[in-house]
Amino acid sequence: MPYHAWFTAHPHRPENDDVGDADPANIFLAVGQVTHAWECLESSLATLFTIVTESTTAANMMAFGSVLSSGSRIAMVNSAWNGYSWAHNKQNLTPNLNVLLSNVKKLTGLRNIAAHGMVANLENQSFTPAMNGDALGQYYIIPALYNTSKLTDRLGVKLWWNSNTILEIRDCINQTKFDIDIFTWHDLIESLQIVPPMRASASKSPTAVQEI
Repeated sequence: MPYHAWFTAHPHRPENDDVGDADPANIFLAVGQVTHAWECLESSLATLFTIVTESTTAANMMAFGSVLSSGSRIAMVNSAWNGYSWAHNKQNLTPNLNVLLSNVKKLTGLRNIAAHGMVANLENQSFTPAMNGDALGQYYIIPALYNTSKLTDRLGVKLWWNSNTILEIRDCINQTKFDIDIFTWHDLIESLQIVPPMRASASKSPTAVQEI
């Protein structure tokens, strides 16, 4: 799926929505899909890290995952790539990787807004979502009220998105994951005939095989 137009423009985020969701459950479902897609993207980034560090082991992937900051993990991939690309004469792929890592950085903030936001009814200024179809109205995802860097405009809120916009963020995350996978599996693994992580241990422990 191609990236949505707003993702390739500045400031790389959707416009605020004029119409919210009548049912807040739609937003909860969309946020769940965003967080799931994000973890899939992070898993693909971890796989790429094991390739460029030339240690396709579960231990190396777990060490990568122990770094809590998404920005730090991106920097780790970039640093490892600098050495790997020279060792394997892959400098021509550096611009491709730079685009991928830039997209991950852009999506990090969008994912955080969705995952750490609040569902609010801006029609009646309620921040307690209706359950079971009661008091339906104009619901949006907004930044948490303590997130002062994003509180300025409508009702003190700078961003408000409905479920369709949240799903567009999911689409961009899924596309970036796909692009990372193509870079990893086609541009790197196939050209070097590397045994992918986890699959190398399949004969020893069938339970260790998993889709990354």
